[in-house]
Order: sequence, then structure tokens, then C-alpha cells
Amino acid sequence: MALFLLPLLLAGCGLLAGCGSGIHLSPAAELTVSASSLDFGSVAVGQASAPQPVTLSDTGNAALSLTGIYLGDTSDYSMTSTCGSSLVPLATCALTLTFKPQTTASLSSTIVIADTADGLPQTLTLNGVGTAAPAPAATLSAAAIAFAGTLPGVASPAQSVTLTNTGNAALSGISIALGGFNPAQFAETSTCPPTLAAEISCSISVTFTPAAAATAYAATLTIRDNSGDVAAASQVVPLTGSSGTPPAPQALLTSSSLNFQAASVGSSAPTQTVTLSNPGNASLSGLAISIGGLDPSSFSLATACGTALPAGASCSLSAGFTPATAGSLSAVLTVADDATGSPQTVALLGVGNAPSVVLSASSIAFPATVLGTTAPAIAVTLTNAGDAPLLIAGDQIAGADPAAFAETAACPATLAAGASCSISATFTPSTAGAAYTATIAVLDNAPGSPQIVGLSGTVLGLPPYHAYGDSITAGYPVAPAFTYPTLIGQDRRLAVSNYALGGDMACDLPTRQIFPALDDPAVAPFPLYTLMIGTNDVDLRGVNGYMPLFNYCEQASIAWLALPASFKVLATAPGVVTSGPGSLETVNNWNAWETATLNSSVTFPIALAGPGAIYIWPRMVDADPGTFTYAVDGVVAGTFNTTYNLAFDWCICTQNGTTNSLGFIRIPAVPAGPHTVTMTQTSATGTMRIVAIGAPPAALPAVQPSLPMVLVGDPPLQQLVPNDSCFIYPANCAAYPPDVQANVALFAGDGLDVIYAENHTYMFATPAEMSDALHPNALGYSELRYAFEAVIP
Repeated sequence: MALFLLPLLLAGCGLLAGCGSGIHLSPAAELTVSASSLDFGSVAVGQASAPQPVTLSDTGNAALSLTGIYLGDTSDYSMTSTCGSSLVPLATCALTLTFKPQTTASLSSTIVIADTADGLPQTLTLNGVGTAAPAPAATLSAAAIAFAGTLPGVASPAQSVTLTNTGNAALSGISIALGGFNPAQFAETSTCPPTLAAEISCSISVTFTPAAAATAYAATLTIRDNSGDVAAASQVVPLTGSSGTPPAPQALLTSSSLNFQAASVGSSAPTQTVTLSNPGNASLSGLAISIGGLDPSSFSLATACGTALPAGASCSLSAGFTPATAGSLSAVLTVADDATGSPQTVALLGVGNAPSVVLSASSIAFPATVLGTTAPAIAVTLTNAGDAPLLIAGDQIAGADPAAFAETAACPATLAAGASCSISATFTPSTAGAAYTATIAVLDNAPGSPQIVGLSGTVLGLPPYHAYGDSITAGYPVAPAFTYPTLIGQDRRLAVSNYALGGDMACDLPTRQIFPALDDPAVAPFPLYTLMIGTNDVDLRGVNGYMPLFNYCEQASIAWLALPASFKVLATAPGVVTSGPGSLETVNNWNAWETATLNSSVTFPIALAGPGAIYIWPRMVDADPGTFTYAVDGVVAGTFNTTYNLAFDWCICTQNGTTNSLGFIRIPAVPAGPHTVTMTQTSATGTMRIVAIGAPPAALPAVQPSLPMVLVGDPPLQQLVPNDSCFIYPANCAAYPPDVQANVALFAGDGLDVIYAENHTYMFATPAEMSDALHPNALGYSELRYAFEAVIP
């Protein structure tokens, strides 16, 4: 620090002392300073304070010398002086001090005044504070302003920012402007003057008016001034704003569809709930909730939503499903309101399960049934083809003739889906010539209940039953009411025609019984036949080759009766071709093509669908014997001889005078396909007579559903008394059953309905069973009846 020095020249003698001799008061100097300290207060850096004076006075009686005045801090303080090097008594001088701080701080200094008054220096303390240079400072109360949720076209409430001049000089040149991206959406007003004194504030208000909903906007609020003594200084406040949506309700449903659990028709599925909420900012009003669509009657609705729903609130809609019909069902739950997108909808879906009855037949037509008999039961299957249990309340027969029918239902009260049961009905006509109708009604819970099965039936005359044989079959010697054919007809409800003649033998059957009766089965139901040859044949068994003749005649009879007319080719049929002289001969109602010339022939056509046998029925006449060959497709299969020379005076001739009959030829193993069968006469004399050819159904197409049934019985036993056939020929009598069985087996093997009826274990020819040695009595006939009935299905 430099010292300010004011040199003083001191006099050669003291101020108070005299320079002469003598006693007097010594002169003395005294320096008085008007202030011991000066306080300049706060002064801006670089600025000079107001000068402050300090007066120095010599208040003594002698002059004083000022040897020096020293200023300690000459950087921040300055001093000027009027003082010389001395002061005479009562004289003054002045010091002038100025404070000009160079830094912002508390600055102190000292002035030292050296004098000769009392030998002690005087001091003066200087105090001052250096402050910043006078300058304006703009301070804002907010760094940014943000607006949120303002509706489009509506000005937001104003937000303010305060501008304060926190400087120590006037803030001037104040201007306010909006800029940035979206200044048009903001507006400002201000209380700020162009100049703002230090420590004074003003307010700027900003509003936000968005143009569109749900849009973000940005701008700037710029304040220009001389803050910081900087020309065109600026303060910037960022402005942001987002637009909200206008007050509006919203309608939201938690689900767009409800899929219900499948339920039986008339039963309810568990309810399902959907929630309606209003997340909007206005009340949802005008609520109208309904169910429509394809199947509204199968759905229901329960709700407490009312007609309005406040903003932010929700309510529940409960939907139920009770199917009215079976199948896939649908409806639409509709919510009408004043929200955008109205109406809101919920698809309602469900499946109605229901039983569904399927009958295997809608009606039962019974075949014509014999009066007073019961037709076999016919069943109808009832199936629950639905997907729900079928509840069966019962069934009943109604209609015109309920008493003629009976039904039995094997159906449970509850029939599961997919299950079946059976309803059987029978028919028992009670009035001749009547046609009967009725219905079975099944009451259940399926659509279309009751389920109806129609019933119908007609009365059939008694099926025919033809009995062939000897006098035993005819009933000799008892009354016809006790014969076994009569008893069988009564038991089985058959119309009996007994064509037996007394004393008949096997060769009598075609000539005297079958052909005179025009018996050739052609329509269903086919007759039932029984054949039982008596003991007259027993007499001749084993005699001079009689058995081939017996077999010809019995086999011809069995085959003719067992084979329907549709399986025969008669001599009069189209396609029969002859070669050589010939003509049709009619005897006993049969037609035979006959030739009487060597090498004359007749050819029959026949077609076999499969391999099998071919039958030929030639006519044999005792008085006109002959021989012929038979060939299939030109290949000779055998020779037939109609001449039999027995030990007696007859050939075919029976004890009843029969001298002509049918023979029988069976050609086995003929392959399938069309064939020709040719018979060629090989004898120079005699006549060849051919009645028909045929083939069993096993070898023919279109086999009929049923065939005539032929029951062939054993010759009945006789009492072993002298002169009786079985007494005379016991071996013959015992050997006939195997002969009969062999013939039955032959035709049964060809597929014909021929059955062996063994009677020796039913009727034993005891005296209790016989009218005489040969003929049964009523008891014997009853036992023979059982022998045949035992094999009738």
C-alpha cells in the first residue's frame, strides 16, 4: 500500500515555548480530527461514493507540524487534502475521502496522521462495502407452463408467470411475444410496463385453446429486455398443451358373445353375465336393453342397469338360456344408448338338446292270418337319435280295431341318447273277411309326440294241407274226424284235403291222387304235404327188383310236390323242341310229350344260376314200355327203362289197378348256365313220354322266400299176426325207414323243404292203438299226428 506523505517543516523552537528568556506559559499545539471513522456504506464496484470530508484543526496555542498523512488502501479509497505541512493555532485544513470499490466485499482501511502536537499519530478508520455494479436482472416464477385435458375450442383457465426485476437497475425494453410450433393455440396478457424498476414485479397470463381433440401442442413465451445489462436479452418459457375429448359417454361391454352350455329343451343352462361400463366423461343415457335375433324366446335377460349410467360407473347384464327347440340357437343382446357406436351387441349362442325318435318302420302290416290264430310278433325298433334323454310316458293301442292287436314294449321310462328299444305287436283276427287297422301311440317328450306306428292285418283262409297215402291216411276204418290229417289240421289251423285212397301203393300217388287233384304248388303260402305209404309196398319190397320202381314213384311224388311250378319246365312250355313224330298226351290232368318212333326226341331248355341237379319226370305205362336216353347239351347222361317184369302178372299195376305212373330221373352236378336236356327214344317199340323237367332252387336264380313243406313218414307199424305183411316180411318192414330217410336226404340235399317224420317211437301198433291188425284206432291216429307235428316248425 502506498503512503500518502505530507512533509512538514518544523520550526527551530517549540510551539509553546518562547524563544526568549523569562518565565511565562509554554505554548503547546493540539491536533483535533473531526471524525474518527467514516462509513461509505455499499457502493457498486467501480463506482465512486460521495466524498466525505474530515477536518483537521490546531486547537492549541502553538503551531504544529503535520509530518505525514498516510492512507492505507489506495485501491478502493482515495483522498485529497488542503492541509499543508503545518497548522497555526486555530487554523484548519480538510481531507476529502472517496470510496470506489474494486471488488464486491466489505472493504476497510485506515488513515494515519503524523504530527508534532503530542508526538502520537492520529488514526481515521474507513469502512465500505463493494457491491455489484448496478444492473437489471429478469427473474421468472415458472420455468414452463403446461396445459392438459383442454377441450377443443375452449380456452383453458389462465396460468400466470411473474416477471421480477431482481437486479439493482431498471429493467427496460420489455417486450413479450409467442412463438414456437403452435403459437396460435396460446394467448397472453401482461401487466408489465416497458420498464420495470429494481425489485418490482409484473404478471404475464397465458391461456390455451386447442383446435382439435386428442392432440399435443407446443409454443414458447419469449420476454425480451436488458436483463444483465445485455441489450435484447431474452427469457423463454416453454408452453405445452394437450387437448381432451369433449364430454361424452362411452359404452363398453366385457364380451361380444356368450356361448352357453348345451341344455335340454325346456331346461336352463347356467346364466352368464356381461358387464356394461361407461369410461366416458358424461352420463350414458337413453339405455334400452333387449334380446332379438333368430331365437329370442330361448334366451332371457335380467339387469339393474336402468336407463342411465353415470360416467365411470358400470352395471351387469345377466343372460339365461332355456332352449325352446332343439338344435343350434342364437339371439342378439342389444344395448341402445347415446354413446358413439350405439347399439352395442352381444351374440348369444346355445345348443338345445332334445330327444329325437326314429322308428325303424312307421307301420306294421301283418300277413294274412288265419281266423282265431295269432300272427307271429313283428317288432319295430324305437331309437333315440337325439342328444337328450327320451322320457317315455307310456304307449297304447288305439284306432278302429284295437282289440285285434296286442303290443309289448321293451322300452324303459328313460331312454338314453343313442339307445334303442323294441316295440312288438301281434295280430289275432276274430271275424272272417274283415280287414283290421289300429295304431300304437308312444307318448314321450320328443318332438312330434305321440309317435305313431300304424297296424294293419287281414284274415286268411286256412292254409292248405294235403295228405297223401293209403287207407290209413284216408282214415279207414274210423270216422274221418279222427284221422291224423284231420287232427293236424285242427292243431295247426290248416284246411285239410285228404286225397288218400284205400289200399294205395307208392305208384298210386301221382296217378290217382296228385295229378287228378291238379296239385302243383304255384303261389304262397305253399301247402303243407304229408306222404305216408302203407304196408302194401312192404309186401313187395325186395321182390324181383320192386324197390327201384318204388323209389321212382316216391321220388317223383316228393320232387313234384316240393318243387314249385316256377322251377319246372312243362312239356307245353315255350322253347320245348321235338324231332320226329310225336304229340301231347293228356292223362289224369297231365300233359306229356310222347314219341313212338326210334330216335324221336324232345328237347327242353333250362338255365342254372349255379351248379346243381336237373330233374326229369317221365311217364311209365305197363302196356307200352320203352327205353330212352337223356342227354345234357348233347352229352348222354344215362338210359331210362320203363319196363319192369315182376314175379306177378303186373308191372306198375298196384293192388288198386293202377298201371301207369310217373318215373323220376335225377342228373347230378350240372354246371351253371343255360342248358338243353334232350330225351331220345332208343327202343324200336313202345313209347317215350316226358311230362316235365326242373331244377331245385339251389341251382336257380331268384329263390323264393319259402318252399312247400313235404313231410315223408315211415310206413306205420302193424300188429304181428299171421298173414300180416310185417309178420310175413319182417325184414322188409324193418328196412323201409332207411329207404324213406334216403329219399328225404336226397331232396333235402338239393335245398328242398323235405323232412323225415319218424313215427315208430310214437305209435307202436299195440292192441290199444289199433282197430285191426293194419289200421290205427282214434288213439293210434292221435299218436301218428304227434309224429308229424313233432317236425313241423
